[in-house]
Parts: sequence; structure tokens; C-alpha cells
Amino acid sequence: MFRVVPSQVVRFIRDYLPRALPEIERFEHGEAPETTNFNAGEATAVKALLEHVRAIPTELLVLQEEDASALTYAVARMESSLDAWDRQTPVRPHAMRGNEQEPYKGLSPVAVTSILLSKCPDRFPSPHTRSLAFLAQPDLEDVLRLDMAEVEHCLAGAHWKGATVVGGSVVEALLLWALNRAGVAKAVAEASAQGLSVPGALEDWRLHQLVKVARGLAGVTQDTATAADLTRNFRNLIHPGVTQRKQEKCDRGTAYAAAAAIERVVGDLEAAVRDGRL
Repeated sequence: MFRVVPSQVVRFIRDYLPRALPEIERFEHGEAPETTNFNAGEATAVKALLEHVRAIPTELLVLQEEDASALTYAVARMESSLDAWDRQTPVRPHAMRGNEQEPYKGLSPVAVTSILLSKCPDRFPSPHTRSLAFLAQPDLEDVLRLDMAEVEHCLAGAHWKGATVVGGSVVEALLLWALNRAGVAKAVAEASAQGLSVPGALEDWRLHQLVKVARGLAGVTQDTATAADLTRNFRNLIHPGVTQRKQEKCDRGTAYAAAAAIERVVGDLEAAVRDGRL
């Protein structure tokens, strides 16, 4: 089964079941609903819509309890309509029934599906994405966990460049956080002690500089530093001209190396915070 995100389903409804759009617009403007009576002639589009909804990863269906129930009900209504359309006769045509519960009462299941999926994110960490609670910065944790989930998705789909580039950026962000936590002055002093010439702002440092200094200040082990250093050229992969000039390439190896570096860096930093070394 292919992977679908909520916004794709909303676009599908717009493109293939456009008769629902006036309903949706009236709802968004707080106006009384006018139910669209979908019929057997639209069975193929409704069936395809259900297949799209079922292909959405569970972690992306972020809805309040009432909305989750409304989406489940809308899906059941469409399934019931498809079954009736399969059995209908010309003498007794069957129209899709609308929703019966507030606040979506009177809306067709197609419209309800579009409205509810518009509330859902296209990206959300899976339950298996590692926690970054030790960062003690919820906003940063949310951003990095989204990127970590994207790396997992890229690996699953054999998108080696995506996994390599995003993975490298996560490693860089984690090390930058660690050196900021240790203190800019200490980081600069450590860089000087190692004979590194670095800019004054940590944000301007290159990844290999962050790695070397984090080795001395942030509890990063030599094995982790080696793994992280394998992602050092990830920025070159963002720009096609640089990629071609420097002959950088992405493959399964670079992708899994980036994922492994994330795991090692997270493990080391988490331990350093827990033990009071960072």
C-alpha cells in the first residue's frame, strides 16, 4: 500500500469529488449546510477516496476524540453507500446519507472527511521515533523528532539523499545544542586548544568542527564522533552544482550512516545530561 498524507486526500476530494466544495465552503463560513447527494455515478471516486484515507499513517490522524469519531462515522457512511450502490436497481437509486451529529450534521461524508483531514498534519513523529526530552526545549524537540521521523520514512522508501541530508542536519542541530548548553566561551576555548580556527558564532561552525569540540566538551565518544563525521558533507548534497563539482553522492551507505550517527549522538548527549556532565 502506498503512503498518503492528509493534504493529499484533501486535494483528491477537490479534484475528483468537487461537488463537495460548496458544502465545505459554507461550513467554513458558518453557514447552514446544504448536503450534496452523491450517487452511484461517483462510486469509483468514493472508493478511491476510501483507499486514500486507509493509506494515511495512523500517527498523522491527530484529532480530538469527537472529530476522530466523526471521521470514523464518515468512512462507515461511504462504505455503506458503496455497498448499496453495488446492489441498487434502476428502480430504487440510493443517495449517500449525510452526517447526523453536530457540528457536522447535514454534511456529506465526503465533505466531513475533507474538513477533518484539513486539521491533520502531514508530518508527525511515529510512536517509534526516539524521545529527545533531555533537550528540555519542547519546540526544538518537536522539530528534530519530525526530522528523525522523516529520515525513517526516507530509509523505508529508499530515498537515500533525503535520509542523508536530513540526517546530517539533525546531527548538526544536536551538536549545536550541546555546545550551546556547555557554553559558547568554553566551546571556543576547546576549539582553540585543539588548534581549530572557528567563527565566533557557533551557528557558523562546520559540522566537523562541532564534532571535534563536542568530543571534548559534550560527552561525545570517539566512536560517535567518527559516526557523526561521516555526515560532514551533507550540506554539499543540498546544492546540485556543489554536488556535481565535488562529486558527492548518496547511497544506502550514506543514508544508514546518517541514521546511525543520530542514534549515537542522541545516546551520548542523553547520558551526558543524565550524569550531569552536560
